[in-house]
Amino acid sequence: MPKILVIDDSIAIQKLCSKVLADAGHQVTTASNGMEGITAAMSDRPAVIIMDVEMPTMDGLTAATLIKRTSLLAETPIVMLTSKDGVFDVARGELEGVSSYVIKPFSTQIILKAINEVLHEQ
Repeated sequence: MPKILVIDDSIAIQKLCSKVLADAGHQVTTASNGMEGITAAMSDRPAVIIMDVEMPTMDGLTAATLIKRTSLLAETPIVMLTSKDGVFDVARGELEGVSSYVIKPFSTQIILKAINEVLHEQ
């Protein structure tokens, strides 16, 4: 049962992702911002991280950069959740090692597809 870490400042997004992923057989943990997410990722060693771009304390792209520079987590796929679908944002995410983007609002099928794709790429 792969561990998934959901990092989002929206409790509603955390609950939605947690339910959908748990129903699909994943073990899910959550964090509310990039700093909490890095701490949770270091202790939980998830198979995949789902992370919002815009969050307080530390945004998702900064957190992704720090996660990818940590030897224990460098190979962990990151799926970014964002309301921004601009070419610049996607390009910056790719430079930071982001594996996939899911544009908000999203369906449960889209998030499951993104998770399954990155898990199969490992």
